[in-house]
Amino acid sequence: MRRVASLPFLLVAGILIGALAACGTGRRVDGPVAQAIAQDPQLAHGQQVFMRACHQCHPRGETGLGPALNNKYVPAFLIRSQIRLGLGAMPAFPQSVLSSEELDAVVRYIQLLQYDVPAPPA
Repeated sequence: MRRVASLPFLLVAGILIGALAACGTGRRVDGPVAQAIAQDPQLAHGQQVFMRACHQCHPRGETGLGPALNNKYVPAFLIRSQIRLGLGAMPAFPQSVLSSEELDAVVRYIQLLQYDVPAPPA
């Protein structure tokens, strides 16, 4: 009878451990990334814009409703085009929604999230 009583505890403990392990995926904005943001006002602004306009679908630059942004190198002009024009499920963010200054800042921030992903050879 004692074994049956401990079964629900083990089940709940296993679910909690699994949930906590799933929370640790992807790179987080810390270490050199956080230091760069603290030292560069444009990157700090880019992070604010990202949190306002992008975070809902790309949480911390990781996979959410949209794909991960921090696991591959993407050139700035492609990031700008995707943001301005939108494709697939992603909405467009025209000048009336995201100024050129905000666009430049968020592109720099996204590229910072990709900082340790090697750029392809030129």
